[in-house]
Amino acid sequence: MAEVDDVQEGQLGLGGERDWDDVHTVAEHVGLVSDGADGVPGPPGSAGEEGEPGPIGPPGIPGPTGADGAAGPPGVDAGVTFIYAMAEEAEDGVDGPPGLPGPAGSAGAAGAVGVPGPPGYTGEDGEEGLVGPPGVNGPTDHGLLTGLADDDHTQYATNTEFDDHSARHEDGGADEISLTGLSGTPADLTTHAGAADPHAGYRLESADHTHASTGAEAGQLDHGLALTGLTDDDHTQYRLESADHTHASSGAQAGQLDHGLALTGLTDDDHTQYRLESESGTFSVGGVIDGNATVIPTGTWIIWRVPFSCTVTAVHAQVDTGTTTVVNAGKGFVGGTTTFCSANITIDPADAWEAGTVNQNQALVAGDAVYIYVTTAGTATMVTIQVTLTRP
Repeated sequence: MAEVDDVQEGQLGLGGERDWDDVHTVAEHVGLVSDGADGVPGPPGSAGEEGEPGPIGPPGIPGPTGADGAAGPPGVDAGVTFIYAMAEEAEDGVDGPPGLPGPAGSAGAAGAVGVPGPPGYTGEDGEEGLVGPPGVNGPTDHGLLTGLADDDHTQYATNTEFDDHSARHEDGGADEISLTGLSGTPADLTTHAGAADPHAGYRLESADHTHASTGAEAGQLDHGLALTGLTDDDHTQYRLESADHTHASSGAQAGQLDHGLALTGLTDDDHTQYRLESESGTFSVGGVIDGNATVIPTGTWIIWRVPFSCTVTAVHAQVDTGTTTVVNAGKGFVGGTTTFCSANITIDPADAWEAGTVNQNQALVAGDAVYIYVTTAGTATMVTIQVTLTRP
């Protein structure tokens, strides 16, 4: 077992007398405590002179353990008890005689510098110093300044830059000036501008630009030859040829028309195949009673609803056979007695129109019903009755 006393005082970082707590702590730090067998105690070393305590430096990094020195002669007991540090409790070895204190070890190497602490607080501002003496006034005359020959104003051109001024601004010069940059008008240009037509290749401002006349200064254009984009829809106010022109569909290029709103001339007589509402005229209505090859029945049948005012002028009747069929016509509904002829019509002969005498109830108004009736069938199997009217 290595003795704590064998550790050099410099390695322990101690000066003067050693303290057990320090020794034991350092011994544990440097790894001197082990579990090996106790060694034979060496003879005590001779006591050296005690050196003056040196200043305690910061703890240094422990150096490697040096080899055991030769055992010195037994020293005089100085009242210091040497303690053996053991990692584990072991059997006590034979006590050696106390040795004299050894010489003071040299100071250990300085430890590494610690991390700098935070900066201290800034102290209060000192009192304001005294105002110094006024400085010497600079020159106020521009000509007294230095550096007058320097090119301090780069926004201006120097005399050197304006050397050979005429050559620089002529055609092809470094600073050629165009005519548009000059003021005034050169004499040649004045003459040129005063000429009647100096540029015959251009059309004169006074010339005809309507293209409605012929000649070199006018010239009519052929729409199909001179213009491009003829298939474009440049005239949106017109309907495209490709659009729907039937007016049977809807949309911007088609559009259904309202007869009463979109057309004019609605009161014109454009349809001569029709009779005008305002025109007077004669027309007829009638009905056929067919017995299907048997004798016709007797009775009353409504044949027409009157849509406008009109007047009955005649009643005619015809049968296919026989001479005893009796008929009439009138206004009203079934069973009415307002006949147009006061005397019924007897049809004779067959296959010829028999005319009745209209002498009553001739005036009709909208909503009236016109009927025909057979009072006597005779031998007829078919009869036709016709009412003739006029419209005022």
